This record gives sequence, structure tokens and C-alpha cells, in this order.
Amino acid sequence: MTLEVSPWSEHLTGRGQIQSQAAQSSLRVKLGEWVELGAVMQNSQHSSSGGPANIRQTGTREIRLLIKVDKVD
Repeated sequence: MTLEVSPWSEHLTGRGQIQSQAAQSSLRVKLGEWVELGAVMQNSQHSSSGGPANIRQTGTREIRLLIKVDKVD
């Protein structure tokens, strides 16, 4: 089966203009299969110092977008 994906977004700029973004992709998938459409990984780092201690925090956050393809009767 072929899955056609066409995400888009639009937003109004500070100058009153509409800014658009779009993409298009085709995927071959099997029924019942989970498919990852995209992912975002965000790394963060925070440091603070003062008093008797220095603190450093790091972290990683991952967001994944998956869909499952099923047949609807």
C-alpha cells in the first residue's frame, strides 16, 4: 500500500502576511505496520553557580510521530 503524506502549516507574520510551509512524501507500508513519519530530538544544558555549589543539568528529549496503517471496513 502507498501512503501519501502532505503536511502543511500557515501562520500570520507581524507584517500581516501569511507564511506557508509544506512538504510531500510517499511511503510504501504494510497493513498493520507502524510507520515513523518524523522525529525531533532536543538537547538542553543549564548551568548555574553561586554560593558553595555549581550546578550543571543536561537533558535530551525525543518526540516521535508514528502512525499505524489499518484497513477500515
